[in-house]
Amino acid sequence: MTVRARVSGIDYTLEGTSAGFNMIDVTAANFDAQVTSLGIVQTAIQAVSLIDFEGQSMYAVDDPAEQDQPVSPYAQRESKWLCSMTDDVTAKSVRMEIGGADLTLLVGTTEFMDLTAGAGLALKAAIEAEVVSDAGNAVTLNSVKHVGRNV
Repeated sequence: MTVRARVSGIDYTLEGTSAGFNMIDVTAANFDAQVTSLGIVQTAIQAVSLIDFEGQSMYAVDDPAEQDQPVSPYAQRESKWLCSMTDDVTAKSVRMEIGGADLTLLVGTTEFMDLTAGAGLALKAAIEAEVVSDAGNAVTLNSVKHVGRNV
């Protein structure tokens, strides 16, 4: 069983955005650990985005938090990180998008984030430790690519 979790924020033009992912099911026995896990992923996402993803929700927690406007005019929800993952058991593709991509994390002249150091490595570690597929299996973060999205 899995629980859908989400972190949310607003971009520079005050448009809402969120990043959703699955976590293991929340029970009375693991509630505190799951709240901590959600915070770990939230912190890693905040480190790779110009948007402060201050709100969080999952089946047992809904904390919208007051959303602060980002300082950077480049903090736009349409500029996203596309996180491509693989279910470690079924090899099924799993994806997540993070708005407000911090493009200073790009590797050279590519469209990809460096996952071997700094904020990229922290994001990879948080996702692989705390996020699961729809089937409840561990995932491997394969790449994080900058993409633009139209509304």
